[in-house]
Formats: sequence, C-alpha cells, structure tokens
Amino acid sequence: MKPGGQGDLRLAPPPHRLTAAGFKPQWAVPIDITRTRARLCFDARPQTVDGLATVDFEHGIERGFPLIDLRQPIRGLRLDGGAALAPATAELRRFGTRREQTLRVLHRALAPSSKHRLQIGYSLQTPPLEASTRGGYLPELRWGAGGSVNFNFGFTDLGGGRYLEAWVPSNLLFDRFRLQIEVEVRHSETPHVLITNGTVTPAGRNHWRVGYPDTFTTCSPMLQLHPAENVEQADQSITLPGGRPLRIEALKFRNNPNVSLAEQLTLAAGWLRCNDADIGPYLHGGRFIAFLHRGGMEYDGACTAAPVALEHEIFHSWWARRRQACFAERRMDRRSVDGVSRRRR
Repeated sequence: MKPGGQGDLRLAPPPHRLTAAGFKPQWAVPIDITRTRARLCFDARPQTVDGLATVDFEHGIERGFPLIDLRQPIRGLRLDGGAALAPATAELRRFGTRREQTLRVLHRALAPSSKHRLQIGYSLQTPPLEASTRGGYLPELRWGAGGSVNFNFGFTDLGGGRYLEAWVPSNLLFDRFRLQIEVEVRHSETPHVLITNGTVTPAGRNHWRVGYPDTFTTCSPMLQLHPAENVEQADQSITLPGGRPLRIEALKFRNNPNVSLAEQLTLAAGWLRCNDADIGPYLHGGRFIAFLHRGGMEYDGACTAAPVALEHEIFHSWWARRRQACFAERRMDRRSVDGVSRRRR
C-alpha cells in the first residue's frame, strides 16, 4: 500500500457529525497529511520555545471541517495562504469520555479530496494540553545553567495525546506522512546533542534539520535534546543474518553509573540477531538507537528503556513497528488512539 493518498484514508475513522446548541450541523472529517514541516526554536534568553509548522494535507471523503491534532497553545493560523485566522478557529474538541480523547476541529468547510496547506504558529509547554500524564518516562522541557535545555518527546501507549501531536501537528495512527523538523537552541553557551531516529543534517551550532521517511506515523519519530556534556554514547557494528550490516547506538546520561553501555550493546546485538533470524528481516535501515534511562517505549528502529526493558523494546522493531502494509493494517485495526475508533468503512 503506497504511503500517503487515499490508501491511508481507507483506514481512517468515519466522519463525525458535529451538533451543538447554536451551531449549524457539520461533518468533522479525517484528513490525510502528506507532509509536515516544523521548526522548534528553543530560546535560552527568555526560556521559551516557539513552534511553527506547515502541514500539507488532502481533505477526506465528505465536505466539512478537517480534523488535526496538536496539544500546544496555538498563536496563529493561516489556511492556503489566506488571511490570518484566530486560534479559536482550531478548537480542541473532545471525542470520547476522557480528557485526552481530543482532536482539533478547524472551522472551515472544505471540499472532499481537496488539497490544502495549513500554517500553525504555537508555543511549546509541558505537560501538553489535554494529554495523558501516564508513563515511566514523561515528556520533559527543562532549562538549566548556561542556557542548557533538556527536551524529550516522551511518547507513551498508555494514554492519549502523547505521540507526535504533543509537540508537532499530526494525525491519528492510520496516517503516514513525511516529516521534517528543524531544531535550534538560541542564546545558549552550552553545546547540545540531538538524539533521534531521523536523518540529521547539521545547520550550525546547536542547530539541526531532521528528516523522517514517509512510512512514519505519529508514533514513529524519536527526538531528545540534551547538553552534550551530560550524555555518553557508544556504538557497535554487527552483521545480521543474511549479511546485512547494522550499527547499534547506545546512549545514557553520564551520571547514571548503573548502566554499562558496553554490556547493553552486547545484549542488544544478540537480541537483534535473534529476532532477525527468528521473525524476519529488520526493516528500519542500517541503524538501531537506544537511549538507556528509565521506562520503556518503542519507536521505529529505536527505543528509550531501562536496561530491564531493553529486550522488550527491541522486540517492538518487529511487532508494532514493522513497516509492512499487512502488519500496519492489523495494528491499526486493533488499536484506538485518543479514543477514536478505527472501524473500517
């Protein structure tokens, strides 16, 4: 199944009829995002983070209001290069019984299958708006001395609003799209390191551009930002069954004496080889990255984990993060994200 296009929308939930007192009935319609470009600017002087994102999307199968997800305070909107829209135009609306079962409804009626570009300016806060607070490794945005910053996406499967939508405009799990994130730390004396499963292009001091493939969904990208002096890294190159090379990267905080990167690399190499031989080929390129800290969360070809959870999180690179259409469809049929059912239409 080709990423993007109507192939993704066929796994989307059906349009939802909006009714409220004093409100003209309207359809809330799932969309197909084709590309999201975001810029996250960490400014150490006022200790603020500004977000600016451009989302290219195709509207769904009914005329109505498009649905998109972002759990950060919106400062401004612009649709298709038109006049600026008030932030309230993209209201957070609950679609379930829980606080985190929420999506944004853009109050502009769009034609079926029409293509659009939405620009969103916003401010980053943690915890994200209307999102779950569960998980063993929570999202982090913490400033320190010398303009240093610690930032962590902090994804979790344990509650809604805690995938990419916590930080960058995104969609429900049915949708795959190309993602580009630019990260910059301004007015900081401290060198930082960016930890991610994307392809990184340095753009200057404390400035990076990260690209993720169009096979990624909202739960795929890993991203952390920390002072470089606080992070220790080691890597090991192995050969998987069949002769394919794989580089394993392991990282931890230097002040954690209970984690041996050499030991974890040896264990990870064994589990990766075993899974590749017993389950099937590793499908995440020539790299696996593990940040050894606490909790446990899988990403595409990456994870964050306490050592006791590392084997489990590596296993997820085959189950729950394997990029084959048949696996993706089964996963999407089983899961419910933010309380919105994934019934086939």
